[in-house]
Amino acid sequence: MEVRNANEAGRVRLRLPGPALSIFAVSVIILSTRCPALQRVDAAASASVEQKAVALMADAIRVVAEARQSAAGPIDRAVDPDGTGLIGDEWSIITTTLGDLRAKRTATNPLWAAYVVRKMREAGVNPGDVVWATLSGSFPGFNLAVLAAAQAMGVRLYAASSLSSSTWGANLPEFTWIDMEAAVRRAGLFNQGTAAVFLGGHQDRGPDLFSLLAGDPDAGVAALRAAAARHPWPLLEPANLAEAVALRLHALVQASGVRRPKLHINAGGPHAALGDCVEPWPSGLTTGAQPCTGGEPGFLHAMAAAGVPVLHLLDARTLAAEAGIPFDGRFTLEESFDFGSHSGHSERAVPDASFDIGPER
Repeated sequence: MEVRNANEAGRVRLRLPGPALSIFAVSVIILSTRCPALQRVDAAASASVEQKAVALMADAIRVVAEARQSAAGPIDRAVDPDGTGLIGDEWSIITTTLGDLRAKRTATNPLWAAYVVRKMREAGVNPGDVVWATLSGSFPGFNLAVLAAAQAMGVRLYAASSLSSSTWGANLPEFTWIDMEAAVRRAGLFNQGTAAVFLGGHQDRGPDLFSLLAGDPDAGVAALRAAAARHPWPLLEPANLAEAVALRLHALVQASGVRRPKLHINAGGPHAALGDCVEPWPSGLTTGAQPCTGGEPGFLHAMAAAGVPVLHLLDARTLAAEAGIPFDGRFTLEESFDFGSHSGHSERAVPDASFDIGPER
């Protein structure tokens, strides 16, 4: 696989509907007073980095959309109205658990790249620092936001990626998360990211439930192994949760050359990252150890216990409210870079139910 240095990000216009909060205006970031976590950073350099991150993610979406159509056929605009290529099927043989389509669409907004930049800065990350990530196929939009933010900030990013996905994520056997990542790296947008891959699912055993429902309990794992074989990253298959945590730690230490990153970012809900704890891991940026009762801790608990801040990207509704990014709002990628005022219809109404159906694995 060819990996080149990132080129200068192209210019892109995002138009968000209705009451969506503007993060950017022309060349300076205008931050919403409704968003405590996105208070204005009064520095032109900060604005430039955030704008570059958003533009990189927007360019990456274009690349993914084209690659998705080549690998898996036309994009279904009924479920992916913005044409991102980041939305999969309701179910497939590599699907692990149920997920909310609205949450998956929310995560495709390129403004998440600016949010990740902000959170990295809040955690004390500077250019040249090492950041680790655990990425899941369940939220490829959040994954791209992490890659774009790291590239724009000039940090060293090393990730362990889970191949399987919950419903509506990167769950097309012929176009998994690492196929998306490979496409954007071949395009020269990113020169870093995944260092090792895992099957994902419960105990990192892959999507056994949905494969069983399809009548072939081995089909999902076979498809994931075939996906891994298309790329140079090693596929690691642990025997249990404890080994899944240990193998991720070993892979990231070996790849990055450090034993403790400045920040760990988790996108999605890999079982190995969250463990079997009764307590859900809080969304957003956390510092300090988190409780784990009635179960076995995951990779995030190991990071927090070592004093590493954790940025957890999963609860799309809560995160969107914090960031001022519309929940399941529409956006359009156009030719020029302009983050001005919004126009158009209001954000679609959504019920007050939980953003997702159970924990994503």
